[in-house]
Amino acid sequence: QGMILGVAHPLYNEPGLGGFETGREDGGESILSCPPGVRRYDERTQLATLQHAILAHLRSPPPGFEEPVTRHFALKRGAVMAAAARWRREAAEYRRVRGAEGLSDEY
Repeated sequence: QGMILGVAHPLYNEPGLGGFETGREDGGESILSCPPGVRRYDERTQLATLQHAILAHLRSPPPGFEEPVTRHFALKRGAVMAAAARWRREAAEYRRVRGAEGLSDEY
C-alpha cells in the first residue's frame, strides 16, 4: 500500500527512479503523458494492491486481527472505493487517448 501513496506513478517510488513527477500544479505527472511502460507498472501495482493488500485481508484476515481489519476497511471503505474508481477511470482514459498496446486487459 505504501508503494502507491504520494505519487501518481508508483514506479517513481522505486529506488533511483524518483524525481520524475513534474507537469502538474501538485507536482505529479499527467496520467496521459506517462510512457506506456510506466502506465503498465501503475496498473499492475494498483491491481495487486486491490487483490493482495485489500481483498485478501478482507477475505482472510490474519488470525487474531479479524475485528481490526474489518473495522479498518469499514472506516476506509469510501476512500478505498474512491481510489479504485479513480484508477479505473484513469485506465479507461489512458486507453481511450493513448491506446492499450502493451497494457493488461485485467484492469
